[in-house]
Amino acid sequence: MGFQLIRDLLKPKCHFFAWTLLHKKILTANNLIKRNWPNDPTCKLCSAKPETPTHLCKDCIFSKQVWALIKIWFGLSVIDVLGENGSLHSYWRRCRMKIDKPRKRRIDDIMIYFWWNIWKVRNIRTFQNKNLQPSAVALLCKEEIDQFNLATRVEVLVQ
Repeated sequence: MGFQLIRDLLKPKCHFFAWTLLHKKILTANNLIKRNWPNDPTCKLCSAKPETPTHLCKDCIFSKQVWALIKIWFGLSVIDVLGENGSLHSYWRRCRMKIDKPRKRRIDDIMIYFWWNIWKVRNIRTFQNKNLQPSAVALLCKEEIDQFNLATRVEVLVQ
């Protein structure tokens, strides 16, 4: 897949997903129950707590393990001191406050691709009954972020 295609197709899809996630509209178990759709209310990643958008992408122990690796790989240790209380949206805002202005867009992209990959892995477990380890998910997420960064970087031509 060409880098131009990645930039044009993947980012809008992930941004739409993030918008849906932050508005708590993704079809996690709690939202399926509200629609009277039969399902298991337990988180598909940790099998310990009820599945909600906030739990899935912030509070789940599986997601925390993936996020810890991503923070190391992308040098985001500055956000380690943040408390994890509150909504996903408030956590995102607190993370952004710890980052200098030129890098805010980068942290946005990293978090959005992290959330997107957590959602994809949740669906793989739900519909294909395949389990990936947190390190494998973090690596998939890192590769996707790296591909996006390559596709969107601005080339400086030297004359």
